[in-house]
Amino acid sequence: MVLRVKKRGIVMYCAFILLLFPYLQGSIGLLPGKFYPMMPVIAVVLFLILNLKKIKVYPKELLTWSCILFPCFFQNYDVKTGRYNIVLDFLSVFLIYIIAKKDQDWIKYFWNVIKIVCVIHFILGLFFLVNKNMLYSVVIPRFTMTENTYKLLNEAINNGYMTGICNHYSKMGMYMALGTIAFAYPIYDKEMESRKRKIALVMFFAFVIGLAMTGKRGPLLFTVLALLIVFLEYSEKRLTRKAIFRFFIGIFSLIILFAIAYFKIPQVQSVIARFSESSNMEEMTNGRIDFFWVQAIEMFKNHPIIGYGWGAFKAYSKNGNHAHNIYLQLLTETGIIGFFMVLIFFIGSILAIRKSINIMKGHDNQLCTYLKIGYAYQLFFLMYGFTGNPLYDGQCYLPYLLSCAMGLTVYFEYSYRLQKVKKNEKRINCNKNRQELWGVIASVCIEDRNRKERTES
Repeated sequence: MVLRVKKRGIVMYCAFILLLFPYLQGSIGLLPGKFYPMMPVIAVVLFLILNLKKIKVYPKELLTWSCILFPCFFQNYDVKTGRYNIVLDFLSVFLIYIIAKKDQDWIKYFWNVIKIVCVIHFILGLFFLVNKNMLYSVVIPRFTMTENTYKLLNEAINNGYMTGICNHYSKMGMYMALGTIAFAYPIYDKEMESRKRKIALVMFFAFVIGLAMTGKRGPLLFTVLALLIVFLEYSEKRLTRKAIFRFFIGIFSLIILFAIAYFKIPQVQSVIARFSESSNMEEMTNGRIDFFWVQAIEMFKNHPIIGYGWGAFKAYSKNGNHAHNIYLQLLTETGIIGFFMVLIFFIGSILAIRKSINIMKGHDNQLCTYLKIGYAYQLFFLMYGFTGNPLYDGQCYLPYLLSCAMGLTVYFEYSYRLQKVKKNEKRINCNKNRQELWGVIASVCIEDRNRKERTES
């Protein structure tokens, strides 16, 4: 058996690893800090090398992306103080989208890189969970953090939470949430090979338990909820006995798994106890209302139109931290104008990826599954945004922006093809409804892609 690896695939893997590496490496700082800003730039260059053909940018695409790029760039506080990582990351994802949108294979390579990185974090998390002395002697000395951050990390480790090579159990929770969603594809792919399905399901359940072991209630709840929403939305309208049986078997398996984990793994007991003990809003929000949310509203009142500038909340807040609510923080930093622009991008991306899933349904099962995973991650990001900082943590916002790019890639590509079809009405029967036209275009595009793959092989 000869294993063929396409050069194009290798370049894409390298590009995504470079783009994501500054954040997905954890907090251990494997390289000197001056190298990290160069990595997304090199990733863009690699994508540019792959696509030497003419790059087309349409007004609708520019308008869509400007809804989040403009508020991020305009009077950005981080740039004023010499920190430009977020601006560089947002711009890099936009450029990669513009360059790679013609080749939808990038979606597959992206999720493969995510799975690899999350598995590495999961293994390291388990390793250091049972080797705490090595964690304190080898890993923690590499962190650069304040006394308060060290106190929180030490607290998490003493509570038995899985922190891996992260300086906060919250970051580890993000990697486990991302891994859970990335390995959820057998839930949505009915045509998957049986052996691969079993392996993927084992990994999925392992990451669910791993997420519980980080002690993060919000990510655990929002991850499961996001996956469930997407599953219910795209389940068969007429549920067969087999489909109902599989659904209940899946739920039952998850309950049994958690029951076993509850008695065998102290961290799972702890996170379930935290859910049961949260009897009021103050306990559930861990004091966020008084510490952050009220303060964010007061700051918003001072500069309601254009805000303080993206990234300014930490500098002006009394606690020197994010607001733990991206919507209130956006209001504070970008004002009403910026807030509604970003909200348009959030909602538009959700609508685009839902439309893209409908377009690919029945035409490209694998791509449709990847899009559903991207849709689930978008939902997770937006829900977690009510209690966390996903818009300001690289390990969260980069996968989110790329999940948005997935839906926009498919939606705009097929929208422009549909316009061409309408202009040339002689080739396709105009009595066909819009969904039938989508189907015809999807079939043509898939055939083009298959022909291209055969040529490369």
